[in-house]
Amino acid sequence: MSEWWLFRNTRIENINEQYEIARKHLPDTTHWLGSEHNYFYIKCCDVARSVYSDSDILKGDISPRRPVQSGDTLYVANIYVLGGTLPTIQKTLELLHDRKIHLRIPSLGYDDKDDTHDHELLSGTLSQIHNYRQAQPVEQLPGHRKAPGRPKRRISLMSLQRKEFDAIEQYCLHKITERQAMKLLAGKLPDNKSITRYIFRKLVDEYRKMFSDSDEIDADQYNL
Repeated sequence: MSEWWLFRNTRIENINEQYEIARKHLPDTTHWLGSEHNYFYIKCCDVARSVYSDSDILKGDISPRRPVQSGDTLYVANIYVLGGTLPTIQKTLELLHDRKIHLRIPSLGYDDKDDTHDHELLSGTLSQIHNYRQAQPVEQLPGHRKAPGRPKRRISLMSLQRKEFDAIEQYCLHKITERQAMKLLAGKLPDNKSITRYIFRKLVDEYRKMFSDSDEIDADQYNL
């Protein structure tokens, strides 16, 4: 039975803000999961993909990509680590509950143990919210469609100049820190707006998808 803490940038807390919470509840960094290069387990930045699959169980494989097993405890800082939409969050909750993985969300006081009803309460509440939203009519002016929220910034990796592209590459190759990379990108984006952590992460994800071999790291090198 192992305990794990999974990090993922969310709309309410980024990874840096989650560090302090994690240290209070699970200071053993060898059981921290996420996309950062200094975590013992690499590329575990999605809850569902961090759980042993049926094929893993049948083969008896020990996978550094899927370390969370039935009977383990999984901590997350907030509910959005489970997914960005209500259906995804609900699906993830069901996966963990069905696999008998003990989920804990300290910010909610959520503790999915056998002798509590936290899972039924949270899952039922999310279902009601989702059903209510689905039933609401969409109001808009005739002939006018406007997306809610701020207009999206269309910043992509290939829209960067060479120096800015190099900053993303140097970060992904672990030659500079996130702070150093963001400093190099400050005021250099195509729309001349500030570099946010969300935009930075988006560019990093694009680079890693485009050059998938670049973020393959020897986990033993970062065994804390």
